[in-house]
Amino acid sequence: MNVFLVSPNEKDFLYSAGDRPPLGLLYLSTSLEKEGIENEIFDLNHFKESELVERIMSDKPDFVGVSVPSSPSFSRMKEFSYKIKDYSKLIFGGPHISAMPKSVEDIATSVVIGYGEKGILEALKGRTGIIHSPSQFNECPIPNRKKVNSKNYSLNIKGLNGTTMISSRGCPFGCVFCASHEKIVQFRNLESIEIELNEINNLGYKAVYVLDENFLNDKNLYEKIKLFNNQDIKYKIEGRTNNITPKLAESLRKTGCLEISLGIESGNDEILKRINKRTTVEGNKKAIKILGETGVDVKGFFILGLPGETKETARETIRFAEEMKEKGLTSADFYVLTPFPGSEIWDSPEKFGIKILSRSFNEYLQKGDPVIETEKLNQEEIKELLIEARERWKK
Repeated sequence: MNVFLVSPNEKDFLYSAGDRPPLGLLYLSTSLEKEGIENEIFDLNHFKESELVERIMSDKPDFVGVSVPSSPSFSRMKEFSYKIKDYSKLIFGGPHISAMPKSVEDIATSVVIGYGEKGILEALKGRTGIIHSPSQFNECPIPNRKKVNSKNYSLNIKGLNGTTMISSRGCPFGCVFCASHEKIVQFRNLESIEIELNEINNLGYKAVYVLDENFLNDKNLYEKIKLFNNQDIKYKIEGRTNNITPKLAESLRKTGCLEISLGIESGNDEILKRINKRTTVEGNKKAIKILGETGVDVKGFFILGLPGETKETARETIRFAEEMKEKGLTSADFYVLTPFPGSEIWDSPEKFGIKILSRSFNEYLQKGDPVIETEKLNQEEIKELLIEARERWKK
């Protein structure tokens, strides 16, 4: 049996597209290898789609696994699939497919919902239709990064050549803009993390971007971060502000944390309540100050156009970022709310005072125009506020 695993070209709509290997497919690939199943990975950020279509027409692999990690990539990957459907059986998966599994029923042999390591094996055994794939994270083999050409990837973490990894899956929080499909959190055991970090070290990487949604809530957190220091690997993480304490900040610094990205979202308490963020403006300030005083770089993620947004609340967020620049906020990314399938706002926009202007995923572009309006702000006003936020931060 031979399986091709394919991830989309995202360069048209994602600023950092193609700078890191498709980690999800690496997990699938290594799970297939464990079962003795031959497979190849094709990252269309670095492989021409036309050449892959010719290859599939020629080789006729038994199955092609089509990954749809984001909604903007959906149309392109479905068009690609129509070109190859007569030559191989198609298995669809990825976050977008988990949210909208019926959107590919007309072309897919199997549709995997959730993390796909077990689901893809069920599909290869002949199971068709929608497959709910349970995740037992600690049973997953460590992804084999040699399956892709490392020269294609240029992830730079504070000047160090880096790669990505995950130490947990899932997030228990319920932010209304988030499309995370897994609310049960699974943390990896320390032994498997240590083995993977050792392999990453041996491959010559000097830094790791840990992509966990829930990195800081691990009961073994302090033991976990020591593992990075033991391997002399610097790391970058994402987290919530209400986890930050002086003790944790100092431990992060000592073990080689180069940066923590915080989902701050807004500088207005009422908006934070509306999106069920479970944080406060004052708490966010405190966390940034603690990290700043400790010497850990802080990136803030901010979203404009959230439920209840007005020009004044948007500018409160912009001012918050400016004020925090002197307290420890070293970089800031501003985005416009984009409701993705699987989020509460996508399902019930009117409940949150949001008008979705388009449900065409071809317009859901990080580089494109807003696809929403709030009760007080139209599309053009939101776009102008985004430009203002980015320009004021640069000053």
